[in-house]
Amino acid sequence: MNILDTHIHYLRFRINCLATKKCIDKWKKIKQNCENGNNVHIIEQIKNCCMSELNKKIKKLDIVEGGFNVSDNINDCEIHKQIRFRYYVNNNTNNLTDNLIDIDNDIVLDVHNTDTEKWTYNELDDIIYAFIKICVDCMHTNCVDGCIEMVNNNVINDDYFG
Repeated sequence: MNILDTHIHYLRFRINCLATKKCIDKWKKIKQNCENGNNVHIIEQIKNCCMSELNKKIKKLDIVEGGFNVSDNINDCEIHKQIRFRYYVNNNTNNLTDNLIDIDNDIVLDVHNTDTEKWTYNELDDIIYAFIKICVDCMHTNCVDGCIEMVNNNVINDDYFG
């Protein structure tokens, strides 16, 4: 089933609040790589861990925040569905271990459909499982959860609450 056009979709990943300091430090490194555009290796790992044949064809987008789609023409964003990493650069510190997580503790990916191509919930679930597998392999424990977050498009309208 294609994702709903009536909602904005995100893939949201968070580390368990009971994770050890060692896991949290590894999570911070993964988060920083995802959110500063240094995520090509993560995209390749997602591609390799996906079960869906379509998702195994993931291609890197040449955009500042980093992201991917499953098209051969990776720069034609008007036609092809995409997933983009949330982009954030912390200029306050260069020391990763002292770096506070500035926005939140989550890694968020924005899901973009087009008029001609739509992500399905199965494809998004496959990407979630692949990303969690990457985190488990990195941290040597299962302390990351992932979900599809949906926000009603009408919420961004000025008259939604009035």
